[in-house]
Amino acid sequence: MPAYVYFCPDCETYCDKHHGMFEEIDKTCPDCHKQNLFKTPTKINIKEEEKAGKLVKEFIELNKETVKEEKERLSKQEFNK
Repeated sequence: MPAYVYFCPDCETYCDKHHGMFEEIDKTCPDCHKQNLFKTPTKINIKEEEKAGKLVKEFIELNKETVKEEKERLSKQEFNK
């Protein structure tokens, strides 16, 4: 089940509660025991996608030597004809 963050304005504390998205919960604060908790917005962890240019650059760097060797091989092959 997901964890949600709740805030109590009476005692100014935050607490986590695990429950289903549509499940009704007991809004009693675990610290001051007043029924005044409300859900706060939370940051979502989403991994940023790598930029295509960065991936292309890494691929080029990794394969530079292989391309150079292949060019030399083809050059020798054409020269021997």
